[in-house]
Amino acid sequence: MLELSLVTGLAVAVVLVLGGAVTTAAYRAFRRTGSEALRSLAVGIGAITLAAAVGATLHHLLGVDLGVALLVQTALTALGFAALAASLYLEPTVVTGRADGQ
Repeated sequence: MLELSLVTGLAVAVVLVLGGAVTTAAYRAFRRTGSEALRSLAVGIGAITLAAAVGATLHHLLGVDLGVALLVQTALTALGFAALAASLYLEPTVVTGRADGQ
C-alpha cells in the first residue's frame, strides 16, 4: 500500500508541475493580450490541475473516503473542462496594446 501511495504522490507532483507550467503560460498570455479565451483556458487548466492534487490529498493524506475524494476530483475536473470549452467559443478580442498599459 505504501508503494501505491508513493507512486500516486509522484504522479500528482508531476501533474502539479506540468499543469502549473501550462496554467502559468496561459495566464501570462492572457495578461499580455487581454484575451478572455486565454483567461478561460488558464482557469480550465488550473482547475484540472488542482483537481488531481485535491483528490489525492483528500484520500491519501486526510483519510477521506475514496468515493468522496473521487467525487470532489471529478467535479473540479468537470468545471475545468467547462472553462476549456468556454475558451473555445468566446469571441476573439482585438487588443491594441499590452494589458499592463505599456
